[in-house]
Amino acid sequence: MDRRQVFMAQLDQAAHADEKANAPDSIQEDQAFMNRMKTIPFHRMEEGDLRRLWRIALRGVSVRKAVEKSKISEEIK
Repeated sequence: MDRRQVFMAQLDQAAHADEKANAPDSIQEDQAFMNRMKTIPFHRMEEGDLRRLWRIALRGVSVRKAVEKSKISEEIK
């Protein structure tokens, strides 16, 4: 591969990462993404990866809140 091909491949990869950062994901995709992120040092993560991590974290917190609320409402019954 020459430099131009490498550069084009990197551009494609970056565009794909940005697209995935804004796309709705399944649990399996989120889990695969999180497993991959375990191998990358935090300071080397790209902006799109950080946005996706943030979105996954926010969803996780909202789910935990809903579970806790459900547990409390069942305990009251």
